[in-house]
Parts: sequence; structure tokens; C-alpha cells
Amino acid sequence: MKITASGQTKPELSSVDRAAAEWAFEHGEAAGRGTNTLTASDWQFRPLKTSLGTLAVLGLRSPSGRDAVPTKRAALAESLIDQAALAHERLKLETDMREMEVVRQRDSLRAALLASLSHDLRTPLTVP
Repeated sequence: MKITASGQTKPELSSVDRAAAEWAFEHGEAAGRGTNTLTASDWQFRPLKTSLGTLAVLGLRSPSGRDAVPTKRAALAESLIDQAALAHERLKLETDMREMEVVRQRDSLRAALLASLSHDLRTPLTVP
């Protein structure tokens, strides 16, 4: 699993934290502190789910050691996480589309080259 962090320092995750992150990714459900799964983790991991499946996991940690997302703000947090997932999906789809365009152009050039070579091989050489 690749860890990408936003902030001044990259967080160090314990083996329990990593297990919670991996579980959240594999099962598409929240894990860690404040959930019913792997509650010993200091972090709460929430999957970024889209129509493509789980694209990533967002890790949240409260500096005070309490739940990362208070109950009264859970709906707002879910909405923000859903928006992040959609943005992530859009970036992935745009990247895939660019890659497909490169492949299409390469195939088009290959076809043009083969057509040109085929024509040259079928055309007899004439010497003046």
C-alpha cells in the first residue's frame, strides 16, 4: 500500500493502523477508531468509493485522541469524502482517456506506415 500524506510530515502508521487502512480498502467500509472494525487504531480510515470501486482510503486522526469525526458532523464528513472520491474518479478517468488517445494515435500511425510500405512494395520500381 502506498501512503500519500498531505501536511508537513508523513505520518508513521503502526501495524494496526496499516491493517485498518488495508481492511477499509479491501472491504469498502470505514475501519479504525470510532468504527466497529479494528478499533485499536489511532486513525479512522474511510474508503473513497466510486463506480470504479474503492480508489483510495482517507485516513483521519484527531489530535486530541477522540473520534476523528464527531457524530454531529458525520453527514458533512461523508459528503466531503464522497466529493473527494468523485474528484479522484474524474482524475483517473481523464488519465485513462489520455492514455487511450495516445494508443489510438499510435495505432493510426502504425496503420498509415503499414499502408505506405504495402503500397511501396506492390508498386514496381521504374528506372528512367
